[in-house]
Amino acid sequence: MKPKRPKPSVQADVLEALKLRGAESTLMDCRLEFMDLEGTRRYVAAMEGQERVYPTMLPTQASGRWSTKEPPLVNFPSSIRDVVGPDSDEWALHWDWDSAEARLFIGYVGDQEDLTAIARGEDLHAKTAQLIFGRDNGPYRQAAKNLRFAVLQYGTNERAASTIRDIEKLGMTREQLYAKARQLLQSKPKYIAWKLKAWGEAIEEGVSRTFLGRKRRLFPTAREKQQWRERKVPGDAGKEGLNHRIQGAIADMMNETLIQICLHLYPGQARLLVNRHDGAEVGFPMSLKPEDVVPCVTPVIARYWEIEGRQVPITADGQVWWNGERRPVRFECPEVAESVAV
Repeated sequence: MKPKRPKPSVQADVLEALKLRGAESTLMDCRLEFMDLEGTRRYVAAMEGQERVYPTMLPTQASGRWSTKEPPLVNFPSSIRDVVGPDSDEWALHWDWDSAEARLFIGYVGDQEDLTAIARGEDLHAKTAQLIFGRDNGPYRQAAKNLRFAVLQYGTNERAASTIRDIEKLGMTREQLYAKARQLLQSKPKYIAWKLKAWGEAIEEGVSRTFLGRKRRLFPTAREKQQWRERKVPGDAGKEGLNHRIQGAIADMMNETLIQICLHLYPGQARLLVNRHDGAEVGFPMSLKPEDVVPCVTPVIARYWEIEGRQVPITADGQVWWNGERRPVRFECPEVAESVAV
């Protein structure tokens, strides 16, 4: 009996899998872009006529990340996030941590060049773009950011770069992108060594912990163990173990930050509006003024975290949403810069 062939499909997961295998097609890229835009349209259409939303927010994911549904505010692209705002009798404080996952990787790995860069407040992705492409502006910075995420941090080899879109706009072919990915991997051997260690511990021990100590049990199959021991292929358990150390740690850090702000600094006054994993929005009553709140919460939002004995600074960009206006605010670690008031 002949094995059944999979039915043709244009679903995103199928097309992304084809790209991982090296398939190239302008039509396929357009289809993926269309699905992104269609997803945005559906988010907005579902809220038509509503004056208020009541999202469900629960830490339901295995990594500890929160899920936000009905509507999925976390999935809203930046172009439509302003359709939801604080009530008329309150103002909101928003922040996004700077390259949080990349900084955690640096802390775990101990790459001295990258540790020095973030300690100096340098733009990590612009620095990588200059190293790889010889340019650090707009699209090259974004491509470098994608390479760090897909290849250097989570990928098993340069082929992980196949998920990066729009490289044609940089005047590059897919093979040229793979060559850049190999160059990045070769320039950062400590990343490769640490990933192999993290994958191996997850598979052999069946456990992964964040740097704050939260444990996640893993259940590698016999086949996964064999593939790891013979070919150093991590499999699902290995990848989930590494992800837990990074994404799980971000979830731990955000939980601790929100607890400090909402329960310790401003109990009964601050309330969580949205948890965006590496960013959040918190509401405050109008009786509390931004110029008083921002300096108070800055040492909580921006601080040093100790990872593998290394002090890793986590800083943030933010905004104050006050009476329909949005004012920028910057959160720096108090040890190296003064708190920024609005």
